[in-house]
Amino acid sequence: MAVTPRRDGGLEVEPLFPPGSPSAGLAEFLAKLKSRPKPRMYDVGPAPGGNIVFFAGRGLRVYVDADRDHRLARAAPDLGHLATGDFEAAVLWDVIDFLSKEQVAPFARDLARIVSPGGLIFLLSSSSRSQEPAPVYTFFIELDGRIVARPLDAPHAPRIRRENRDLAMLFDSFETVSVHLLRSGMREILLKRR
Repeated sequence: MAVTPRRDGGLEVEPLFPPGSPSAGLAEFLAKLKSRPKPRMYDVGPAPGGNIVFFAGRGLRVYVDADRDHRLARAAPDLGHLATGDFEAAVLWDVIDFLSKEQVAPFARDLARIVSPGGLIFLLSSSSRSQEPAPVYTFFIELDGRIVARPLDAPHAPRIRRENRDLAMLFDSFETVSVHLLRSGMREILLKRR
């Protein structure tokens, strides 16, 4: 997140997502799912209720992993109870930014197991080079497809920096469809299961 000084001596914080414009990555994700009849989507939550309504309103059947915030717990979601090829889509807000190498690699392999061939992942990740503890956000999808990030009232947490090539190796069962780099340093990445 960019912080710039204001003329009055205060600081102006640039939002993670551009205000007033829909998310290009989310729009592309939804457009590619539109032709599929009632695709099942896995959302690494907890997800705000409005996000579930947003996705359901676009024909997706949403499964939310809402037992805890995996970023604050610094623990990967357990996907062992989910069937192979059970989902046509998944949304990973920024959870991989908070998981260690030992946690994230098995999670990515298990995610590849539960996403069917041709399935899509919409992934948010920071490209920030800072590894200082930073706010953890909840991501809200507005009705027009804009994403708004609001910081949680929780201690800051350290992010684990991953370059694009690190993400490509991590998700080697997927091909990269698109990457949208935002001014704030957030990346919206669309992946397709091989």
